[in-house]
Amino acid sequence: MAGGVVVYRMVPGEPDLTITALMVVFLTACVWLARNQPVAGPVFTLVLAFLAGFGLPVLHAKLSGTEMISFPGVAEISGTVTGLRDTRGDRQVLFLTLKAGQAARWLEDVRVVRLSVRDFPPVAIGSELTVRARLFEVPGPVAPGGYDPQFFDYFAGIGAYASALDPPVVNGPSPGIFQVLEAVRGSLKEKIDRQLPGNTGAVARALIIGDTTGISEADRGKMAVAGLAHVLAISGLHLSIVAGFVFAIVRFGLAATPFGDRMPVKSVAAVAALATAVAYLSISGASIATIRSTIMLSMILGAVIFGRQAFTLRNVAFAGIAIMLLAPTEVLKPGFQLSFAAVIALVGCYESLSERRFDHPRGGWARVWRYGAGLALTSVIAGIATAPFAAYFFQQFAPLGLVANLLAVPVVGFLVLPAGLLAVMAAPLSLEAPFLAVMGFGIDLILAVAEWISSLTGNLARVPEMSAIWLGGVVVGLAWFAFLRHPVRFAGPLASLLGFVAFAALPAPDVLISDSTKAVAVRTDDGLRLVRSNRTSFAV
Repeated sequence: MAGGVVVYRMVPGEPDLTITALMVVFLTACVWLARNQPVAGPVFTLVLAFLAGFGLPVLHAKLSGTEMISFPGVAEISGTVTGLRDTRGDRQVLFLTLKAGQAARWLEDVRVVRLSVRDFPPVAIGSELTVRARLFEVPGPVAPGGYDPQFFDYFAGIGAYASALDPPVVNGPSPGIFQVLEAVRGSLKEKIDRQLPGNTGAVARALIIGDTTGISEADRGKMAVAGLAHVLAISGLHLSIVAGFVFAIVRFGLAATPFGDRMPVKSVAAVAALATAVAYLSISGASIATIRSTIMLSMILGAVIFGRQAFTLRNVAFAGIAIMLLAPTEVLKPGFQLSFAAVIALVGCYESLSERRFDHPRGGWARVWRYGAGLALTSVIAGIATAPFAAYFFQQFAPLGLVANLLAVPVVGFLVLPAGLLAVMAAPLSLEAPFLAVMGFGIDLILAVAEWISSLTGNLARVPEMSAIWLGGVVVGLAWFAFLRHPVRFAGPLASLLGFVAFAALPAPDVLISDSTKAVAVRTDDGLRLVRSNRTSFAV
């Protein structure tokens, strides 16, 4: 199914939705007729899945695509704020869904405008806004093979970028769930800023409400080089720790009561953990990465509620299909590929280990040793599985990431996130200060680890640009690993990783020209040298 989405991205034209739908119906009938055939059934099923993946972006293009402007201009625009992105300093980015009947006729078919506003009070989701703005085309990829805003923004309905020329006229939103959530997030932000100033508070805001705008570029770089960048984005790690903390508290708490042996304690604890995960998603800003992680965690907790095995590759597959049905183009983004590569590797290795019996030593120190060994193994497996994707998308590798994660992840799991959860729960009573202090202490430890590991790493974090063909080989290796249960399953990822390391590096370009020609660089003996550029441009 994911392969179908990838092939859709590669074809030069837009497929016909009617023909694609008819082919899906035909293949569905073939699958039904061949359901008892040992060869034809699986073959038709795989072809149907591929075609469904190929057709999903076509369907989403019809449902949420938009007209995109092809020339810049100035116009008065009005609409409803349906999304926002906090940015650094005095700038906020709003996503404005335009009203029908715009004064500028050339904007009639544009659904959403990405509007940048400076020196203006924060605007809430749901507000009605009118502003005179300079509009310009959605930019393409800066460099060949780079991130393509035109492609992804089209599916998000964004047809133009804009900058406000005058202060906007805003009518506040009517009360609703989004306004309540924004008020809660704003209140938490104020409490965090009051208790934890500087970089510590910026990281705390990122971990609690998903606002990463205050984190300095220096800290971001150090965290990435140390292999700790995943700590800054609310993902499966954070949701699992918070939901797991609630699961453990509820489960052991109920088990200690007289009613513990008369009720399904484990299922009740899973329901509480699921509710906590949804609440965390709500106050974190509900980014696509957090939604993706919540879906995956919901699959696991749902299995626990109904007494099924939680950690299976079938559950991973269900989560992937659910995400592709909701937003098929997520398959092409680094976040989807990194998270599913890690989860497939971890769950597959967990399945292999669970089939073997080990004699575990007992005692307190033995438990500590097992936790450390499990954490080390988890970091190694996830690091190996995601390294090719990080190298391809970011030209970056964290050679000392294992050391950094062994030092930092226990702090996140035992100190930072539990303290953050307790701070959020205590915030309505204004009792959050001691919990935020504990959280800040843990964050300072993590930043110190990132500082130390990044200083040891030096220039070893940089890797050359890698080939997409060999990254596809890594995906094939992961599929081999996921579909087989015999120990031969490890041969697939091992072969693909060796091939990626040996052959994936592309030759360095002699000349780089940005999409708008605002930056041109020529390779010399000591690296790239800018020969024509506007040094303030994003391309540089």
